[in-house]
Parts: sequence; C-alpha cells; structure tokens
Amino acid sequence: MAIIRMTMDEIRREMTPERMAFEAERIRNHVDEYDEDCPPLTDEELSKFRYHKDIPPEIEIMARVRAAEEKMKTAEKTDHENDDMKPRRAA
Repeated sequence: MAIIRMTMDEIRREMTPERMAFEAERIRNHVDEYDEDCPPLTDEELSKFRYHKDIPPEIEIMARVRAAEEKMKTAEKTDHENDDMKPRRAA
C-alpha cells in the first residue's frame, strides 16, 4: 500500500532542473544517510523474508508449480458455482 503525500503537480513544481541536478550528483557520490525513522534491517529481520534465504532454484520452481496447480484446481471447482445454471449431468 502506498502513502500519497503529493500530487504530480506539486512534484513537478518541486523538481526543478537545479533540484534534479542536485539529486543526480548526490546519487552519483553515493551519500549514505541514516534515517532514524526507517533504520536498516538486521540480519534476523532479513532472514524472515523468503527471498533472502538460501533456497535452491529447483525447489523454488517446484513450489511455484504446485501452488499454480492448486490454484487451477480450486478455480475449476468454483467456475460452476457462480453460474446461474447448474452444470449438465451425464445421461
């Protein structure tokens, strides 16, 4: 979820060519600033994210395939539930 603080018009007014040049120079110099409101994550916090763990690609791919197959199975089951007509029975 994003928090919108400015409109595009406000951003365009604020981002003057001088400000853009300043920001580009600051990024080029790699100035690292410590933000007290948003400190960097610790190793323990990083380990909670799945993509930071050491997972072999084959296992990750197979897990995604199984999840997709399960999603398709549940989608097939619910397809007829939303229809006004009941599915036809075999004679």
